[in-house]
Amino acid sequence: MRFARVSLILLILAAGGGGAVVQEGEFEWSSRLGIIIPLEGGIYFATKVPNLIERPRILFVGGEGAEVSWIHGEARKLERDSSAEPLVLIEGNSSLLYRLYISDKTNSPSQPGFGVLMSRSEPHDDREPSLPLDLDGDGVSEFFYQCTSRESLHLMIRSGDRLSGETGWRAYYYLGYDVEPTCREEDFDEARSA
Repeated sequence: MRFARVSLILLILAAGGGGAVVQEGEFEWSSRLGIIIPLEGGIYFATKVPNLIERPRILFVGGEGAEVSWIHGEARKLERDSSAEPLVLIEGNSSLLYRLYISDKTNSPSQPGFGVLMSRSEPHDDREPSLPLDLDGDGVSEFFYQCTSRESLHLMIRSGDRLSGETGWRAYYYLGYDVEPTCREEDFDEARSA
């Protein structure tokens, strides 16, 4: 069983020509993002957030923006069982794992992707989400990029350009089966230099 999740605690403040602003001020990439992976047994979220709120609101971005939706439901932290759980690395380190119990099954993700955790204490907008987003409030849109290597999914968020922008966050999810590689050598060069 493999799963991953992307989450961040954010606030969408405005939607404009350059994309919605998610948060102004200091943005903590590694503690706010994760990977969402749908499996037969449920939807899971891998993140570095140690104490995720019980009923998070998550913006899901799958397939580099092909699937964008809100996820509402309950999150329960799982105990680590290295023999049964997938390998998910965020910024090169292991992650915490949550099982999501989604209240609206029509918005249940059909593919692995990014998750943006929205704080319940901040005002929010339930309109249909749209991309691009300015996650860190610096005036430059961030792009969700994912590619595959032999048996893995690599997820990156880049500023300014989907392929050549500066990477602000990256994660690795071991699929456990062969896939057609789509990552470029530049994607790995960037990871090695980080």
